[in-house]
Amino acid sequence: MSGDGEGSHAKATMIANLKRVSSALPEDLCLTLTPFSAQAQPDYFLNSFDLAADIIDAVGAPNVALQFNTYHAQMIAGDVLGRFQDLLPLIRHIQIADAPVCVAPGLGQIDFHAVFAAIDASSFDGWVSAEYMPAGRTETGLDWMR
Repeated sequence: MSGDGEGSHAKATMIANLKRVSSALPEDLCLTLTPFSAQAQPDYFLNSFDLAADIIDAVGAPNVALQFNTYHAQMIAGDVLGRFQDLLPLIRHIQIADAPVCVAPGLGQIDFHAVFAAIDASSFDGWVSAEYMPAGRTETGLDWMR
C-alpha cells in the first residue's frame, strides 16, 4: 500500500522502494499493487490503474504485479471489463466486490456474470478472492457464489 502522497517525488520513492524490496525477495514471492479510488481513500497516492501500470513497468521486476480489485476499478474507471482486458498481462491477483458500495457481488452495479466469464475466458490463472463488507452473517452473504 502506498499511503497518502502525490507527485513525482512520491512516484520515484515508490519505484525505488519496490526495486529494492523486489530484488531482495525470491521471484516466486510477488508484491502486488492495488489502486484505491478517491471515494474509498482520499489523498491515496496510488489512485489509478494507469499509475500502477507505469510503476510496475518502471520497477521491471517479475515479482511486482497488479492486484485488480473490481470495486476500485468500477469506482476509478467505471469499466471493470475494459480495465481487466487492458491490464490482464499485469494482473497477478483479483479481488472482487460490488460498487458503488463495497458489498457482495450482485448487490451493486457490476455485472459479475460478465466479469467471471471474462476471467474464465482469459489467460489469468491466479487467485480470485472476495473483499467486501458483508450485509449480515458471512454464510448468508456467500449466496452469490451459487
